[in-house]
Amino acid sequence: MRQIADNRFYIANDSDLAAATDVACAVVLGIDTEFIRIDTFYPIPALLQLSDGKQCWLIDVLHINNFAPLLEF
Repeated sequence: MRQIADNRFYIANDSDLAAATDVACAVVLGIDTEFIRIDTFYPIPALLQLSDGKQCWLIDVLHINNFAPLLEF
């Protein structure tokens, strides 16, 4: 997990996602998504942004294979 700014983290692999969900704890979670819409009829998820109001995680879903830790979050 790479810190890109104060309280902002970039996640681009399975182990970083697992580590982020181990330390994150939130009652309320803000979610935003970004999609690839070029040259495709169906949008392809590209970025998932999560925030607990104190920290923000930018998850590059194109590089994640195991989303199980996120489902447990």
